[in-house]
Amino acid sequence: MGTAKTIDLSSPIKLGGDDLHQVTLRAPKAKDLREMPIKQGLTMGDLFPIAASCADLPVSCIDQLEAADMMKVMEVVSGFLGVGTGVTQ
Repeated sequence: MGTAKTIDLSSPIKLGGDDLHQVTLRAPKAKDLREMPIKQGLTMGDLFPIAASCADLPVSCIDQLEAADMMKVMEVVSGFLGVGTGVTQ
């Protein structure tokens, strides 16, 4: 699986009154995957809750990410899952 990975954000996101300049993602546990759909063509949206859980952030924080930062997050999450970066929109 791997260890935690930290991504430096190009634009900070808000968590409460704080600005976050980095997101650290840990490898997912089974509990993080409980609601993940089992299908071949995962969408990016299917991975948002997993990314949020692995970063210990609410999904509303993931929604604030710039597109380029979100792609970095998706690359890390999909790498942890062994699904590559072939997510569809």
